[in-house]
Amino acid sequence: MKHLGIVLLFLSGNVLGQIDNSNGIYTDSYQVHGGYRWLDADLGNFPSISYHDVGARASKNIMDIGLLNIYADYTGEDNHYGGSEYPRLNAGFVLPLSKYLSASFSLGGMQYTRSLYKIESESYAISGDVFLHDIDYGKIGALLGYGDAKTKINNNSFNLNTEVSSYTLYGSYYFDNFTVNAVIFLSENKNKFDGLSFSDSNASWHVSANLYPLDNTKLTVQGNIVNSNKNFSVLLNHQLFDNLILGFQFETQDNLYHNIGGQTNRFTMNTYGFNLIYHFGNKSTMKTRDRNLQQTGVYR
Repeated sequence: MKHLGIVLLFLSGNVLGQIDNSNGIYTDSYQVHGGYRWLDADLGNFPSISYHDVGARASKNIMDIGLLNIYADYTGEDNHYGGSEYPRLNAGFVLPLSKYLSASFSLGGMQYTRSLYKIESESYAISGDVFLHDIDYGKIGALLGYGDAKTKINNNSFNLNTEVSSYTLYGSYYFDNFTVNAVIFLSENKNKFDGLSFSDSNASWHVSANLYPLDNTKLTVQGNIVNSNKNFSVLLNHQLFDNLILGFQFETQDNLYHNIGGQTNRFTMNTYGFNLIYHFGNKSTMKTRDRNLQQTGVYR
């Protein structure tokens, strides 16, 4: 059985300042974005789902010491059973330690509400990482994170508290018109549910490769495995006039889920997407912009 998901259109805008590659100190950048996605999966009684989101990001150089990042967004979901919403707020700081070595720290929080089952959740997370970056060779780093979430279900009839410790290794390698990226993510989860305690762990990896046949054209192939679930996608982006990016995306997901009786089922969902991105401020080729943004620590 085939399942189909279509992303109608995603719009975003970026205001990016110049990046000083000589000493790792970065100038200001700003971003606003909004989007809408629609997925229609033929999963029996599984309803169609639509998502809408808006957000903004601001990066401000603080007295040539480092880069302060503030990111906020709001995502809403609508389906047959009701809706959900989750606003997020995150603040981070990138501190250059030398020409090639930097450290970054972040603190964020999120609220989640879902009308079905009357779910309310509040969570926060802190993280810190150290990374080496060279615009000619690539980037490598390690990150440690900790998070805590408190969830109330059915008007406090049930309560779930979760603590998450995460460990991430990531790296990118540049050679000529290719960029290869890899991420390994491990997490340990401690859960308390109405007096009962139990733990679990998750492991995932992500690998992607970017090919730039032209400096303003990028073909990305990426895949990841989260436990037993697999995801594969292909993206094609082309930049016009040094600022406007047009893109197309195809993604396929192979997922396992367990029903109430404990039986394991598998389903596949395909997604087609289109995107439009406009960069304000500095003009740059797509390849140079991608590699510079990795240097700032704002985008990995």
